[in-house]
Amino acid sequence: MSRKNFEDFVDEIKEIISEFIKLYNLLERDEKACYGVTVQQCCTLLAFEKKGRMTMNELSAELGLSSSTMTRNVDILVRRGYLERVRDDNDRRLVFVQLTEPGKELTAKLQQCECDFFAEALRTIPESEWENVASSLKLLLEALKAKGCCQ
Repeated sequence: MSRKNFEDFVDEIKEIISEFIKLYNLLERDEKACYGVTVQQCCTLLAFEKKGRMTMNELSAELGLSSSTMTRNVDILVRRGYLERVRDDNDRRLVFVQLTEPGKELTAKLQQCECDFFAEALRTIPESEWENVASSLKLLLEALKAKGCCQ
């Protein structure tokens, strides 16, 4: 591939990813809004489903958000009854955040919403291409993780 073609390819991939992110955020925001949570709050709740209880530092690292942003986000979800703060039995200085029963119920609905969203999109792609889509996305994701941003 010539340098010009490679630069065109880079531009095309960048444009596709930008459109993908924009579309995903818009569609997901609309879907999640019916449950009264923002996309960021949804990601927070889903992180607990995946990891279980976490400290605020662990949660911030998991979602790549600052501690102050994470604290505001968690405070809202605690007030709404979806999360709770719990002190560690062995070390009272340690505070964990975890899902409440209503939080678990909402998280199950949010997970189903995500599954429905992706299933609907995949149904428009021929089944013979599903593996190609998945392997291409995995390959790109690994390349992006390895490089990082603006290095």
